[in-house]
Amino acid sequence: ERFYRTFVTFWEAPPDAGEDYNIVITEKASPTWGSWIWIEVNERIVYQNIIKPRSGDIEEAAKQSVEIVRGYLLSAFRDGAEIEDIDLKGKDL
Repeated sequence: ERFYRTFVTFWEAPPDAGEDYNIVITEKASPTWGSWIWIEVNERIVYQNIIKPRSGDIEEAAKQSVEIVRGYLLSAFRDGAEIEDIDLKGKDL
């Protein structure tokens, strides 16, 4: 929930990406690791990471993920198709 709120604070949809997309943010807390985060755009995972509960870590990850999601949207919709071969993920889970 903290990651989502921070992501939304920094999010601004790219004007050239169109409006036909759905972004889903999933955040699962783990007492051992922190929060497991992944972001899907139209059911495709474009970002995933494990974030420690420190607010600085959450803010930095949110900023990074916003840029990744914006870049994905711009690339996908500029080309008119889903991007299949670009790795836009953070750390693998």
